[in-house]
Amino acid sequence: MFSGGFRKIFHFHLKKCGGTSLNSWLNWHQPDDRVWNEAETLKLLRRVELFNQPMKSAALTAFSTSYAFGTHLPIRVFASDDVFCSTVLRDPRQRILSQIADWRREARLKSHYVGSPEDEALSDSVNLPLAAFLGKHCRSGVRFLLDNYMTRALAAGYTTEIVENIEDTGPLLPTALSALEQRYHVVGVSSRLSETKAAIASKLGLVHDAGQAVALNVTESSRFLASEVDKDVDHLLERLTVHDKILYDRASELFEMRHSGGAAGYNEAEFEARHAALATKRLRPFARDGFSVVSVRDTILGSGHWGRDAAGTPQCCVWTGPYTRTTLYLPCPAHVDLSIRIWIRGYASARLRSQLRFEVDDVPLAHSLQPAEGWLETATIRARSRRVFLKITMLLNETEADERIGEDRRRGVAFDSYGWAVDPS
Repeated sequence: MFSGGFRKIFHFHLKKCGGTSLNSWLNWHQPDDRVWNEAETLKLLRRVELFNQPMKSAALTAFSTSYAFGTHLPIRVFASDDVFCSTVLRDPRQRILSQIADWRREARLKSHYVGSPEDEALSDSVNLPLAAFLGKHCRSGVRFLLDNYMTRALAAGYTTEIVENIEDTGPLLPTALSALEQRYHVVGVSSRLSETKAAIASKLGLVHDAGQAVALNVTESSRFLASEVDKDVDHLLERLTVHDKILYDRASELFEMRHSGGAAGYNEAEFEARHAALATKRLRPFARDGFSVVSVRDTILGSGHWGRDAAGTPQCCVWTGPYTRTTLYLPCPAHVDLSIRIWIRGYASARLRSQLRFEVDDVPLAHSLQPAEGWLETATIRARSRRVFLKITMLLNETEADERIGEDRRRGVAFDSYGWAVDPS
């Protein structure tokens, strides 16, 4: 259970509002066998049915099987009282331009599946001028993604009403505003995504990864489409965002009033003082060679890493990065001499091995490296626990990307598990 009595976390992922980065972060907070596969669900539902009744079965399945997940499906209405609900809004003009830029990218990569109502929009996005594209598709099968999309989506998530083909979104605006006011525990804005994550973390007892500001699924719409925004486009954008603008302005006000102060002050020290003792109890240690071990396939309670590689497989591991400091939390007995161990899979560069340093509960300590069958090696640190949880910090001087293998993430150390044993000495 999370802080506040919540058992689940739901993020209504409004399209092109920065939600992919938030979803990735939320996935750390559940075991990898609980991560919901929305792509498989959408193949069954087909996008043409996004706002129709078949969502109910998907919603109930998602809430039943996942601890934390984000989805484009407007299923807020199916969430029970013990589900923590959040959403993120974006400046509506920038959101539309980002959507079109994303279609252009997909059209060139041919990354969508055939049969989607977006097929024609993808083709037209690269073949029509921006004004002609907007004029055509604000009334096509993808209208709901262009014409006051956030208003439609939030209203649909509140009432289950089918809203994709409604001509005038004005009557939906009061419902969408009510949803923001009453149905979401945190309403964030994409321009303040790090603070939004901090607000969520503070309320739920999670570690806020202040250094993990890397955005995912980004299309640089402002830079690539700015030259195409003439008077005709500007007029169309004004009409297509008239209600979304009101909604976005209210979301910004709500974030400032409800969350800004608390988010700004939430850090590791706050987490340790308010939440860590209970939060680490969500982890599920297992025994290995006399050690109490936490796998990265379980909930990852920490910061300064990229999340799981090869999730759901025996090869699953986590890379530290993009910065040089990584923290991990796990439960332990208090006031006991311990051997603390990290099972290491590899390094982004051989020279990083000699840079690796450790702190336990913010105290620098020496470590020893030993070969280990099935891993590259283990790092072991001896320390006396002070609390009912341990804080392990891994430090490097640098991280590294490797463009030779198409790896643009700045990485440091790969590991797959960490734990402790009572030190016999």
